[in-house]
Amino acid sequence: MKNKYILGIGILTLISSLALSSCNSSDFLEVTPKDQLTDATVWTDPASVDMFLNDIYGSLPNVGYDPDRAENLSDNNNGKAAWATFNYGLSNSVLPSSNNWMLYDYWNWDVNYRKIRKCNVFIKHVKEAQSLSADYKKQRLAEARFLRAFYYHLLLMGYGGVPLITVPLNNNEQSKDEILYPRSTIAQTANFISAEMDTIVSEDNGLPIKYNHSDANAGRATKGAALAIKGWVDLFAASPIPNTTNDQSKWKKAADTNAKFIKEYGGGHPYDLFSDLRNIFTGGNKYNCEIIFDRETVPFSGLGNPTCTYGGPVWVKGKAETWGGWCPLQSLVDDYAMANGLPIADPKSGYNPQNPYFGREKRFYDDIIYDGAVWQGDTIKIRIGVGSKNQIDFGNADGTQTGYHFRKTIDESVEGSNWSASNYNYVYYRYAEVLLNFAEAQNESAGPSAIHPDAGISAIDAVNKIRQRSQLPTLQNTYGKSDFSQDELRNIIIRERRVEFSMENKRYFDLRRWGLAEKYLNSPRYGTKIEKVNGTWTYNVFDIHRNMIFTHRSYWWPVPQYAIDQNEKMRGQNGGSDGWVNGQNPGY
Repeated sequence: MKNKYILGIGILTLISSLALSSCNSSDFLEVTPKDQLTDATVWTDPASVDMFLNDIYGSLPNVGYDPDRAENLSDNNNGKAAWATFNYGLSNSVLPSSNNWMLYDYWNWDVNYRKIRKCNVFIKHVKEAQSLSADYKKQRLAEARFLRAFYYHLLLMGYGGVPLITVPLNNNEQSKDEILYPRSTIAQTANFISAEMDTIVSEDNGLPIKYNHSDANAGRATKGAALAIKGWVDLFAASPIPNTTNDQSKWKKAADTNAKFIKEYGGGHPYDLFSDLRNIFTGGNKYNCEIIFDRETVPFSGLGNPTCTYGGPVWVKGKAETWGGWCPLQSLVDDYAMANGLPIADPKSGYNPQNPYFGREKRFYDDIIYDGAVWQGDTIKIRIGVGSKNQIDFGNADGTQTGYHFRKTIDESVEGSNWSASNYNYVYYRYAEVLLNFAEAQNESAGPSAIHPDAGISAIDAVNKIRQRSQLPTLQNTYGKSDFSQDELRNIIIRERRVEFSMENKRYFDLRRWGLAEKYLNSPRYGTKIEKVNGTWTYNVFDIHRNMIFTHRSYWWPVPQYAIDQNEKMRGQNGGSDGWVNGQNPGY
């Protein structure tokens, strides 16, 4: 069942007509009875039941492949072309509560509730099925609950607290009071997701810790994926914006969860840091030891990975290969350290602004295409005045406006914009994130040097594991001291997360949960222009004049107003720990 996203048309049509939700975006609760099952045999045959569940897996979001990544909302990437303007509302804090505008289907309110309803339908009918074996039911129910919690965690990241619906609703069989749910608070929503994932990890349900790469079930839910997502949700809930009182017990919970993963599943049992970060995302390595949960792709099926069309340099070996739409901003480039481990702003780093790409850390060369970088055997020239079609472009045509392209996540082996050939899975979670989640939570709850009794390492140790994989010296050797203050390590972790997870749709949500979005997203956005001045090549940082506007209300997005208008239980919610106004997030 590895190719779970390619469903038989006949069975998919049957399932859609029997049990999938209505496409009416005005009814987020999906309570109309049009989707009631009429063929009970669907729930007696494991093959048919699997097809239903496979369709839910097939709904896993794939915004990582599309031109409008969440990176475009951050200070990492300049998605500048005309086709990359979907996120205009978010990048300018124009967030209308009257419609759903959100990043394709990734964090969309309606879309996620339709997926949650599918999970609820599946769970109800599989529980009631008499002909399915007990072991089969336990495993498939655990998978469906995992997927439901996964979709809820996307809603949490965007909107905060949401209605927690765990049964399929039917307005022919239930009263109005039964089908209307109030919003749960941010804390309640996070606790629900965390508890669901914790149960999946602890129960005897047949889920493995990780599927072997050759297993036909690779890509399905695992105990490893459940614990990793629990670790992220616990960290998210402990962060300054959700955790307004700085409740230290939340930081400790996040540290303990991620420490449990490190102790029980890390160190190669079976998860670990993959040795080759440059190729961690390529098709040949897509089931490597670091990948915890990802979305499957099937090359040449229409479900390949179009990063090879949207990103990378436009002109290669004289041919136009991409749209060049993913262009790192200068502030991201500047956050990559020197090979000696020091940030470029440190006077001891050896950084030369007129030779800025020399002597940088390995991740810089793994992730960034800069002037003089080699791509597919071609030296890419971005500087002005050498006759290169890849020279920096200040207009709206294809090409970089910042002086850089992303190399990361793009399959260098795919030439000629043949995106359907790419075999890279979109990665949601990998082991490096567990380590940095632990480092952050442990630093906040116990300090930089305290050894966690379960993980057996300190926050500093966890950061060092990430740095040393990229051939950087330890923090102690880099800075010539044995210990760091909590503030010092916090700032180091902020930079490490930005660099380690660049182009992985993490930065925007980190800045929001930390309460740092106004500081970083409202700053000017820069690139580097290389041109001859008096016969000498000079590197000049310049303002690209594509500034963002992030207002305080944008730390939580608006719930679609029609969802509130239809639900008197939400409309009656005011104040409380989350400061709602008639069921809406503050400021809308």
